[in-house]
Amino acid sequence: MISAKSPVERSLSTAPNGNIAFCEALLTEIARAGVDHLCICPGSRSAPLAIASLRVPELRPWVHLDERAAAFFALGLAKNSGKATVLFCTSGTAAANFYPAVIEAWYSQVPLIVLTADRPAELREWGAGQTIQQIHLFGNHIRWFAEAPLPEANDAILRTARSLGSRAVIIAQGKIKGPVHLNLPFREPLTPELSEKDRDNLQKLSLSTSQGRGGNAAAYIRTFPPCEEVPEQVIQELCQLVKTQTRGILLCGEQNSGNDFCEQVACFSNIACWPVIADPVSQLRFGPHTEKTPFLITGDLLLRGPGFGKRMAPDCILHIGATLTGKSARTWALEHSECRHILLDEQQRWNDPDHLVSDLLSYDPTQLLRQLSEALEKDNFLRKERLWFDTWMRAEQIAKRTLNKEFEQNSRLLEPTIGECLVACLPEKSDLFLASSMPIRDIDSFAPLSTKSVRVFSNRGTNGIDGVISSALGVAADNGFRKNRRQTVLLTGDLTFLHDIGGLLAARRNQPALTIIVINNDGGGIFSLLPVSQYGREVNFESFFTTPHGLSFHSAAELYGLHYQRVDSLASFKSSLQGISHNSGTKVIELYVDRRESVAFQKKLISYVIRNVEASCMQEFFLHD
Repeated sequence: MISAKSPVERSLSTAPNGNIAFCEALLTEIARAGVDHLCICPGSRSAPLAIASLRVPELRPWVHLDERAAAFFALGLAKNSGKATVLFCTSGTAAANFYPAVIEAWYSQVPLIVLTADRPAELREWGAGQTIQQIHLFGNHIRWFAEAPLPEANDAILRTARSLGSRAVIIAQGKIKGPVHLNLPFREPLTPELSEKDRDNLQKLSLSTSQGRGGNAAAYIRTFPPCEEVPEQVIQELCQLVKTQTRGILLCGEQNSGNDFCEQVACFSNIACWPVIADPVSQLRFGPHTEKTPFLITGDLLLRGPGFGKRMAPDCILHIGATLTGKSARTWALEHSECRHILLDEQQRWNDPDHLVSDLLSYDPTQLLRQLSEALEKDNFLRKERLWFDTWMRAEQIAKRTLNKEFEQNSRLLEPTIGECLVACLPEKSDLFLASSMPIRDIDSFAPLSTKSVRVFSNRGTNGIDGVISSALGVAADNGFRKNRRQTVLLTGDLTFLHDIGGLLAARRNQPALTIIVINNDGGGIFSLLPVSQYGREVNFESFFTTPHGLSFHSAAELYGLHYQRVDSLASFKSSLQGISHNSGTKVIELYVDRRESVAFQKKLISYVIRNVEASCMQEFFLHD
């Protein structure tokens, strides 16, 4: 074994090629998470793993000729140490010989990390030697399975390698211990052959990708043992973080928490002077707490501005819950990948698609924020440096004024004005169901905060457009069953409506109190905002993407015996919403919207917000380097 090297030398930049760098990053993070032992089975496709293990001397290697014996040997190591053991092999039937020990590990709750080398996808099922189907090879006897991407010498892929290593150990050694399986495809070269292109790219890696968190010591993702109470150690560390990091921000995704969560977010945000970007389904955009919390309803728009997003470099991002609907915050976080990125998610759903999370806190967010706020108040904490906070608030004011001015000057029925108008007209106690695609994005970008008691629902688990009508009918039906007098409103697009038009049968049979507002812009308007729209006829954009249908939904409502109203203007839309609080049964309100005009108006709004915010903040409020 070679001796340990200094943090500077232990850098992926010294790896000969992307395959070795990927395996080194993976094994390094497994070792940093506390693993001691590595069982090696010889093979060609797994050569990058074996070679990389020489660069990770913290792992004690044990070499075995037989994969079955190696797996049971690893099982014994893990049983005695109480910590996960790593074992790897080449592709093909070699991996199948691990199965008996994997099954034993599953039923005995012994932590194992099984790495199986594999051919790349282009060689599978094409007669390539030593190639079998290794995806989910161990069936239901695995705590977690993932197939790694093909190695490349860049930040995105090597961050993934580090996250995979950390996550594998965390899950294997979690509350319910057991085996984890990572399938690792490799293209040649499988040897430490020098690739000048890869070496050049490895020299350009960010520090946290090249060396990991904190150089040569800290795990890439740090977590704490699950427990009912938030440990005092965690609270004290977060207190210190808040006190020292003036440029913090909260990103709040989908949450099922109640009003107490909203109050605690408001309390902590005001104490820490960390602003909040809240997704519509975070349940933070509506309710009495909105009067006293620095929520940024235009956060997604603000971060679309290249100047603002670049200069507003965060020290710490505290992400609560699911991934946000808007992509701007995610892009912004990637641009500042070296900052502290904490994910607070009690369900441990690993909402980290860009592999930036440095700390995973699996605690009740309401309880953690309450304890954290109490600790800060006990220490008489008062933020003196408020430039970061004031800059966000100033930008929010400018953005809202810009939007309000444009809305006042536009009386057309367009998608951005629909969301703004709907929120203003919702009854005090409402449930708002938002379809994916444009409706939830329009509410996110253009709808104001409200003190009304409104719950927001959306099928954002996979962000699809399937079954939206049926899901909204289910919400409305339960409201009727409980006799809680909440009005349910669905805002959907025409393609989403068409996808689940058969779901209207449940409306005819059960007559739940649901108002369906369907925006008919004759196709998929969201595609007009995506890069593919720039290619027009070259990609047959209109037929292949926007897919105009030329349909009206009056006949569908009539078929199922539902109330129907056609709306062609903003004024008539407002009028149609006036009696919404007294609606019984299911009603369809069809809004006819000019897609091209709506897209043009949205682009105009975004450009005006960016221009006005950056012009003002550049002069008055931007932070100095």
